[in-house]
Amino acid sequence: MPRNKTPSISTFLFSDDPEASQKFLVEAFGLAEGELSRDDKGKALVGRAYLGDYAVSVARPHPGRMEAASHANVLHSLVMVYLDDVDSVYEKAKAADAKIEYEPTDMPYGQREFGARDADGNLWCFAKELTA
Repeated sequence: MPRNKTPSISTFLFSDDPEASQKFLVEAFGLAEGELSRDDKGKALVGRAYLGDYAVSVARPHPGRMEAASHANVLHSLVMVYLDDVDSVYEKAKAADAKIEYEPTDMPYGQREFGARDADGNLWCFAKELTA
């Protein structure tokens, strides 16, 4: 189901298996399943998952130019998601066997957050700003 709204910045990640990565984002992090495009042989090329109107795309890499995070030796980026209920997403991610990097914690810089890796090794941080 295509969305009409295109944000100014959109997350685009690389995956050796976009279909499995899309499924993981839905099951572990609670995103809504979006469209999945395939080549003429039926191989998944790009999968999308949505948080509200905002898309996260996962696409096949281009070896030597664009690689999945699992092929990198260092963390090169992270996806920060702000939402209302950090703890329920944490429980969902944990139940789906996501690799939890750190549990929900009230941070000294004013937000509650946790970190988890997706199926491709990308770091996702889910946070809610704390109010006094």
